Amino acid sequence: MRIQSVCAIVTLVLGLLPVTYANVYKARINPNWSPDGSYMWYRNNLPEGEREFILIDLQKGLRERAFDHDKLAATLQKEG
Repeated sequence: MRIQSVCAIVTLVLGLLPVTYANVYKARINPNWSPDGSYMWYRNNLPEGEREFILIDLQKGLRERAFDHDKLAATLQKEG
């Protein structure tokens, strides 16, 4: 394969990465640990710019949403 062909393929693939990555959700976790290491939380980026926050209790083995996102949004809108 000629170097020009390889360069063309690499350029094409690199050009597609932002499009592909923009449609991948819940692929990365940036953990935020409690001081004692008993729990952690992280944010999931979702379609259409939405986000969810997940809390993991390592002692109890539980994974759940950190809070009711809809209820919080309604309260903030009402108070705001």
